Amino acid sequence: MATLHEKLFSSLHSFELASSLGLKGFLIFISEMALSIVKGLLDQYIQSLVDEGILSYQFSQIHTSKTLERPDCVEQLINTYCNDVEAILLELTSNIDRPDVDFTQMAALARQVGERSAR
Repeated sequence: MATLHEKLFSSLHSFELASSLGLKGFLIFISEMALSIVKGLLDQYIQSLVDEGILSYQFSQIHTSKTLERPDCVEQLINTYCNDVEAILLELTSNIDRPDVDFTQMAALARQVGERSAR
């Protein structure tokens, strides 16, 4: 991966080309260059948080999927999580009202909520 310095150098080298595009082309070029730099900084920051253990590797995978493959994947993951946990909580609620509560099953359901929340 190119360093920030290398990106700036290659961008400055392309500056002569951009200046021939006129004001609108120049502004688009500068905006794309700035966006590229900011994205690189964000990726480096996320990697440092993963390296420090603040974020899990799964976060990095989700972030990559969101940006490359499916921009709506985070929304889908959240909806799936909410639907799954809601179903488990409804089952827990209905089981707790029974006269013969199966606490082993209740503990298993509670673990499922914990496991889904830890992903």
